[in-house]
Amino acid sequence: MLVEFGVSAYAAVKAHSPAMLAFGSDSLVELLSATVVLLQWVPSMPISERRASRFAGVLLFVLAFGVAAIAVGALGLRLRPETSFAGIGITVAALIAMPVLAFLKHCEARRSKNAALAADAVQSATRVSRIALRFQIPVRES
Repeated sequence: MLVEFGVSAYAAVKAHSPAMLAFGSDSLVELLSATVVLLQWVPSMPISERRASRFAGVLLFVLAFGVAAIAVGALGLRLRPETSFAGIGITVAALIAMPVLAFLKHCEARRSKNAALAADAVQSATRVSRIALRFQIPVRES
């Protein structure tokens, strides 16, 4: 996710692309969410499941606000992005990897009955839908 964020941020700057900026911010928010979920199992920094699930839920709202703000800003500024092969490459890679990651998170959340991991799985699944919308690919929700 960190590499995805870095490549997306680079592609956004290079191509003047608000869509890639939104994609990169999406990667960053998902990285934060995964970090919070992971902190539940780090003995030196324990965080309760309830607190982690609340934080993951807040991050979903942060993500929605960020993407909406970038979209409104791009419309207001009438930005016309250029083609970015790095952006296309990272988007295709995410389109392949994210459904698998979302599925694995969902399965583990059900097995462990962990609400924070379930919220993180939802975030991963919504990323798949947003990526597919960019390419207008139909996606079956699980």
